[in-house]
Amino acid sequence: MITLTERSVRVHRLVQSVLRADAAATAAAAAPPAPSPRGRSEAEQALVGAVFPEGPSTAADPAQLARLARHACALAATNPPGAYRPEVSRLYARACVYLNDEGLIVQALPLYEAYDAQIAHGFATDHPFRLVSRLALAGAYEAVGNPARAVGLLEPLVAAALRVHGPGHVTTLNVRGGLASAYQALGNVGRAIDEYERAVEASREGLGEGHLRTLTLRNNLAGAYESVGLFDRAIEVYEDLLSQEDALARWEHPTHSLRLNGLRVRNNLAGAYESVGRYEEAVSLYRTTLADLERTSGPEHPDTLSCLGNLGYTLESGGRIAEARVIYHDVLERREKALGEAHPDTLLSRSNLAYHYVTTGDFGRGLDLCRLTLAQREQVLGPEHPDTLVSRNMLASAFEAAGEPERAVPLFRATLAQRERVLGPEHPATLRVLGSLAGCLLRLGNAAEAVPLLDAALTAQERLFGPESHDAVLSRNNLAAACREAGDLERAFALITTAVEQRTRLLGENHPDTLASRSNLARLYEAMGDLGEALPRYESAFGQLTAVLGADHPMTVTVGGHLSRARRKSGGGNAAP
Repeated sequence: MITLTERSVRVHRLVQSVLRADAAATAAAAAPPAPSPRGRSEAEQALVGAVFPEGPSTAADPAQLARLARHACALAATNPPGAYRPEVSRLYARACVYLNDEGLIVQALPLYEAYDAQIAHGFATDHPFRLVSRLALAGAYEAVGNPARAVGLLEPLVAAALRVHGPGHVTTLNVRGGLASAYQALGNVGRAIDEYERAVEASREGLGEGHLRTLTLRNNLAGAYESVGLFDRAIEVYEDLLSQEDALARWEHPTHSLRLNGLRVRNNLAGAYESVGRYEEAVSLYRTTLADLERTSGPEHPDTLSCLGNLGYTLESGGRIAEARVIYHDVLERREKALGEAHPDTLLSRSNLAYHYVTTGDFGRGLDLCRLTLAQREQVLGPEHPDTLVSRNMLASAFEAAGEPERAVPLFRATLAQRERVLGPEHPATLRVLGSLAGCLLRLGNAAEAVPLLDAALTAQERLFGPESHDAVLSRNNLAAACREAGDLERAFALITTAVEQRTRLLGENHPDTLASRSNLARLYEAMGDLGEALPRYESAFGQLTAVLGADHPMTVTVGGHLSRARRKSGGGNAAP
């Protein structure tokens, strides 16, 4: 049933099923572990011999690795306890890397677990190999959407790394960076920032200001700042990184991975510029970074395509919708060609295009792509992976935007329940869904339920991320609208004037979010019967949105509709803006 030739290995389907069945039975049994499943030893030697034809200590055969990586997953599921075999550990490690590069991290998880178990049996608790294997396993847990397990592994690992290597060693810093990333994925951004800041200081002291690890940790710290709307702090870090001549010299090193680091920081800085409405600076920086990425890495490299997609998003945010749509299609086609239809990066591009269609009013194509992406993510990543939950939430938003809020509400409720279960009730993504559900209920005229939901979201966001975090200001803006619809105009006024002040100060007076809040203030004055205050605010917001986003942008059209209605009320007839 197991055939080994010079260049190939075939495991009969019956043997595969026996291996899997025996593994499942072993895992379910409470009794001491049974002997290794039938055929396991032969399968193990066949796979090792095929993937490493010149011997386990030599390079893997790429073609055989690509063909047999999934068989290694079946082997890993039957990993006998207490066994350490260097050649099998090497097989697991190479298969992990291959499957991860192919976007099959969910399928690779048993390999990461088996590799870590083997290293645990082969080396002492504080051996450096144990630290590295556990760090890799924690990263895999985070990648498949289980950051809580990652945190559970990494918190004690920090203490072990400090004990073995000291605070300034690269391995210790990698573990601390991994823990910070897991905290951020878990929604505990405050602890993530604290951990990043401690790691940065330790890296500065141990390795130096210009060391690659210090620079990388600072870049990741800036990303954590950005994730909670601390854009000024993020921009300050990114710009400082790019201003360091010694660092730039290292990033121009012939080694490809070092060159990429500088380009990635430029990409991140461009994204931060976009977040605060500095669209022209963002577009210019994305274009120069994209040209450098295409020259150094090629047009199909993942970083090149990510940068191109980010450029598309920025163009769309700045109102250049036609240019953005061309780029979204281009990125999707390139990823489909390079990675395949179901690779997570391809699914991300399809999701971005779907969202673009929905936000620009092409609901038919948007809904079709939302459904397709959700189905593919459920199949590839699982029904409760964070990316799958994003797609489910996006489908709900698409129904709402298409004028079917009654179909959106059950999807929002289901997504909220799943995020509460998987990520926790106070994860940023959970709180955003809570706000989305409230907004949809408001569209259905149910302000009575929407107000307490938005109150809960805002209270949690202020406590966790600060009263001027991006999400807290957004919830304050939306709660003002809900209070207006509920007839609580006094509270609505206090909320919306605060939101206008915060957005003007934090984002600038011409940022689309600021203009949206100013339009909401105009709507409140209209609801209060004060058209004298409402009309000039509508006119100002409409004029600035036209200049920033263009006359055909959905937000501009919406505010123009409010302005026309207010003019009719004031006796201005049916005059369009």
